Amino acid sequence: MRTLLLLFVLAGLGLGLWLGRSAEIGTFEPVTLVLGDPPVPAEARMAPRRVQLEVVSERKLELESVDAQEAPSTLGALSSPDFDPLEAGDCGLTISIYDIESGAPGSGELDLWRIDAPDNPDWNRGDRLQARLVVDHGVVSAGGLPAGRYRIHTLFAKRGADSPPAFQVDGRQTTVSFGVPIPKEEHVYLHLVRSSGVEITDVGEVQLEVKDRGWRGESRRVELPIWRQVRSSKGDHRGMIGFSSSGSARMTSGGSWKEVVLSSRGVDLGEIMGDSRALSRTHRKDFRTLGGQHVTVLLELTGAGEYVAVLPDPVSVHSQLEFPFDGRKLDVLDDLWIESRAVPILSELGESLSSEWGKSEVRFRLSVSEYKNVDVRWRHDKRVMPGIRLISRPPLKK
Repeated sequence: MRTLLLLFVLAGLGLGLWLGRSAEIGTFEPVTLVLGDPPVPAEARMAPRRVQLEVVSERKLELESVDAQEAPSTLGALSSPDFDPLEAGDCGLTISIYDIESGAPGSGELDLWRIDAPDNPDWNRGDRLQARLVVDHGVVSAGGLPAGRYRIHTLFAKRGADSPPAFQVDGRQTTVSFGVPIPKEEHVYLHLVRSSGVEITDVGEVQLEVKDRGWRGESRRVELPIWRQVRSSKGDHRGMIGFSSSGSARMTSGGSWKEVVLSSRGVDLGEIMGDSRALSRTHRKDFRTLGGQHVTVLLELTGAGEYVAVLPDPVSVHSQLEFPFDGRKLDVLDDLWIESRAVPILSELGESLSSEWGKSEVRFRLSVSEYKNVDVRWRHDKRVMPGIRLISRPPLKK
């Protein structure tokens, strides 16, 4: 009986020590290194938030505030040539992100890169994508990092924006703060020109109307930073560890037709949200005339402020239709789907309406029962407007 009681006592002491050690692992004394302004708020120095590490493969590893003692055994399973195993350490990191213009806290995903990570039996040394972190109200924390130099690549920053500089992670806890350009709404003006390049300046002649059809977003594979030093695999196998995302999103608008009001800068389209590295939006604006011609203008923002798109007139389009000798000349203008892709006018680079309008691509599509489907693209700076050839469909077999 005494032996059994002694075993219970020893087991209780062991469990208490184990729980105490587990609690100790999750705490640290902050050693703060702040780069840039504004300073990190007090809540940024709280316990690390949830961190998810992903590897491009069928297997995914999810760690909660990655722990230095647990990480090696967990990550060691990814030691085959198909994986570039993450090295773990005992360093903690808190990152504060704010909009460089307004100072408002940022939210979204960022990639944490370890600069010049050492090689291993399967991979050469080079920059290693250590983790993809989710910034919430300007702050994100991670632990279990090896000491060294790191750099972040914010996916919610403006597309084409520079990444913040590299920084050193040492000791139990490092805190850094960076301002990045975050997409925001831009005031957009759109110039409309005919197929000849003549700008439409009087909408009274055609009674032009416009309707907002929303936008379509493409979540694409995120561009790798241009500063990245490639980390390649050794031997015959090929591979690279990274993160990828794909998919699409759409926001439709049920707005009504409105009369177009022109100014010296074109059609005032109002405020439109810009793009980030992770999401590219194509905004859709429908234009129609009194005669029934319908053109959808596709607009992708670049921060230019002013854009130009070709709005073919019905006479020029009809003159390009080439009907078959064996078919009837049906009125297909109402069935012709016309898309025009707007291009930016970067005045700071010396661009103007006259120099850029020819780069606006026009797409003609037709799908009717009498003719085979038509899909023709045209840009004035590439060639003259091509003929839109209509070919009769073969008669249905009885």
